[in-house]
Amino acid sequence: MNYVKACSLKEIDGCVMAALYYERGTGIPQDDAKARECIEKACDLKNVVKSGKPCMSAGNYWLEARGAERDYQKAGEYF
Repeated sequence: MNYVKACSLKEIDGCVMAALYYERGTGIPQDDAKARECIEKACDLKNVVKSGKPCMSAGNYWLEARGAERDYQKAGEYF
């Protein structure tokens, strides 16, 4: 998938789209853990200071225990 490859090449938009595809299972198997990894990468690439929609989404993955066990501290790092 092109978005997954774009994410591996550190393209923010590719990471966001790959996360959506993994989250929804669009054309690939649904996988919340991979979706969380992609959206975290988008957040990390966006800015050294965590901000923006990708970071909020990453926090929600941790808060809602999607793709990993619930971790309030990790969620707080992304909010």
